[in-house]
Amino acid sequence: MNVTWQTSLEQGLSNFEVQRAADGLHFAPLGSVVPLNATTGTQYLFKDDSPLSGINYYRLKTTENNGRSSFSNIGAVIFSQAVADYSISPNPADRSFTIRSGAGSCSAEIINGNGIRLRSLKNIKPNDQISTADMPAGLYVVRIS
Repeated sequence: MNVTWQTSLEQGLSNFEVQRAADGLHFAPLGSVVPLNATTGTQYLFKDDSPLSGINYYRLKTTENNGRSSFSNIGAVIFSQAVADYSISPNPADRSFTIRSGAGSCSAEIINGNGIRLRSLKNIKPNDQISTADMPAGLYVVRIS
């Protein structure tokens, strides 16, 4: 999840702190960005690599050099599930491949170049080998959920 914001004038700023809450009330810091203190507007980006499942509330705490702080309006983003990292190896696959998931087990579909689902796989564990020995050489899409 990319959190972006733009300033119109920056003078005397010491820190931008990106905060997140699951309930919209109890915010915790995710990280900070050092302002450029530009005399013109600047665009900033902070990446939330681990958004929560459900609603994520974000706000920005701006701290001035004199110690005073202010908060931005709150923005909300809905994730139907927490984002997980997946990898497939080897790629390309010869006889089999493995799906590694940061979420543990997963499900997958193997789809051919014509958009036809060839296989539906359920409850795949991180070290399960998925055989491709009976599949002709070609380009396939693996849809993971």
